[in-house]
Amino acid sequence: MSTLVQPISVHNNQVGEALPSAETNMTTPKHSVESKKIKPKSNSYIEEKPTWSENLKSYFSQYCMSTGIHGIRYLGESGRFVIEKILWAVILIVMCYLCIDLILKAFHKWKSSPVIVTFATTETPIWKIPFPAVTICPEIKTDPDIFNYSDIFLKKVSNLYVTPEENEVFESLAIVCPGISTLPELVAKVMENSSYTVKGSAIRTIFDVSF
Repeated sequence: MSTLVQPISVHNNQVGEALPSAETNMTTPKHSVESKKIKPKSNSYIEEKPTWSENLKSYFSQYCMSTGIHGIRYLGESGRFVIEKILWAVILIVMCYLCIDLILKAFHKWKSSPVIVTFATTETPIWKIPFPAVTICPEIKTDPDIFNYSDIFLKKVSNLYVTPEENEVFESLAIVCPGISTLPELVAKVMENSSYTVKGSAIRTIFDVSF
């Protein structure tokens, strides 16, 4: 069995027409890739500049968290209830008002009667510096040479005569003299008929008969 092969003749013009089509087919993907390049998207996720109120709120929150003043941090701390923040705000306002009021009172007091501190221009010897005095308060408040309180007390106990002047001085001194503490019955007997209301000159009388 024989097979016949027929030669195919290709003319030059046909080859020339076929080549451009091949080139066209080869270059088409290049142009299509270039045309399908991904264009950069617009940068829509850029953070916007905060407003002044947002900045103020942020700074206030940072200050409240950093300050050491008690109660301030609760105003800007997140997670707090509104009623709790209002309560702390009221407390802080009241405390500030009281502090300002005390400061103004202290200022007015200083302004009306200021304390002036001066330094001595000359040196003072130590023996001229007044030291605190020592006060001795003896049991006997009067001078026996002027008025003997014990003698008048014994006269009253013995129901002896006592002059009105001596009785007046005795009643005046009874205010400051405790009497004989070892004999409370005698003291009660003596003071039974004595008056606990003294004259206005009692202080002068006490000074006259004292040491």
